[in-house]
Amino acid sequence: NHPGSWVERKPAVLSVHYRGLLPLNAVCFRAESLRLLDRYPDARGRVVSEAVEVTPASGWDEGTAVERILARVGPDAFPVYAGVAANDSEALTATNRAGGVTIG
Repeated sequence: NHPGSWVERKPAVLSVHYRGLLPLNAVCFRAESLRLLDRYPDARGRVVSEAVEVTPASGWDEGTAVERILARVGPDAFPVYAGVAANDSEALTATNRAGGVTIG
């Protein structure tokens, strides 16, 4: 129904991109996508970089991924994280909390 939009499947999330839509169509698409997600209480949707990112509502995010990786590699790890989108904020925070370096 929305030529110029597409779904990117990632290991734990979906990104529903709408970069190819005209601005007014993008506004309607974004609102419709978020309204549709309201039907699924186990999913969380947020707008990032001309996409709606769909993640589990249980709190999993890129910050959780950073924390899990650091737990596996041990206390001598020195984390570095670079990110430019709103969905990188949790990973930047987790990396800073672990005493690492962030670029964002």
